[in-house]
Amino acid sequence: TQDEITLVQDRICVLESKIASLNEERAQLLRRCNELRSPVKKYLPPEVLSNIFQFACSDALTKSHANTNVLMQTLPYDIDLPNWKSNGPYLPVVLGSVCSFWRQVVQSTPQVWTIIKL
Repeated sequence: TQDEITLVQDRICVLESKIASLNEERAQLLRRCNELRSPVKKYLPPEVLSNIFQFACSDALTKSHANTNVLMQTLPYDIDLPNWKSNGPYLPVVLGSVCSFWRQVVQSTPQVWTIIKL
């Protein structure tokens, strides 16, 4: 009957709500586990990470050939500078997508957002 169908639909709504709640609880627990395992958050204060982000996002890599040579001598690996230059404006977005801790640091560091080009 129609009443039975309504009762079943109500029960389905209650169960769907419970499933959504459990999924959110699971997501929070997974985020907490990731934060606890993060060596960056554990050993690197946000101020230091902010300075690293500012350096990475600065135009120092592309301002002059002399700066590039000095920088390249200090890095332990090769960087494709033309590619770095073209992707530079999007670097804050990329850094902010690594994890919630990095996102908080990037969002609280206005200096990294000065190079966004639209």
